[in-house]
Amino acid sequence: VSAPMVQFTMQPAETAGSGGQAPYNVLVEDHAGSDTYRMKVEYSTDNLTWKRATLSGSLVDNGQDFQVGPIATSGGGVNLSLTWRSGTDLSGQEHNSVALRLILDNFAGRSAQTISSGFVLDNKAPIVPALLSPADNIETRDPTPLFIWQGVEEGAVYQLQVDNHADFSSPIIDQPSLSGNAYAVLTPAPPAQYFWRVKATDGMG
Repeated sequence: VSAPMVQFTMQPAETAGSGGQAPYNVLVEDHAGSDTYRMKVEYSTDNLTWKRATLSGSLVDNGQDFQVGPIATSGGGVNLSLTWRSGTDLSGQEHNSVALRLILDNFAGRSAQTISSGFVLDNKAPIVPALLSPADNIETRDPTPLFIWQGVEEGAVYQLQVDNHADFSSPIIDQPSLSGNAYAVLTPAPPAQYFWRVKATDGMG
């Protein structure tokens, strides 16, 4: 009698901009006949200690120890689309390698398991960039100043806003996708009091 099998058909990886979501696909097979299984999904940062993962997707009930199921194989295969909510389980983790383990069981002597490839988490938001130039409360006669701010981490994208209103309700400059930590104004701005701010976003959003 052939044993049941569980395998990743798409390996987990965090999706850029998702805020800590790692989708993956799983195939569960049992060609020995119709049977019903449940599956536990665990994560580990060292391949030694495993903890139950918080999931979303097909047949998920996070209140159960084996969170996925029931999975009725009916003598064939079942494809599942799942997402590990890594930002919930490992918030604040940055550049850590992690793996998922799948444990399939019918609680009647038939089981299988597999471990994913390792992948990297980035669930820590970048720090707020320090504004370097022009300095706070400085008066300048340069109508095309160079804005410079602190670079916070490799791969970060910056949004620069400049406005003559403190609530930034009508910015005269709104650059949402700057890769560097400086911006040169090309169009002269009329004399006024201006406010400026910078937001950093990393690859995970």
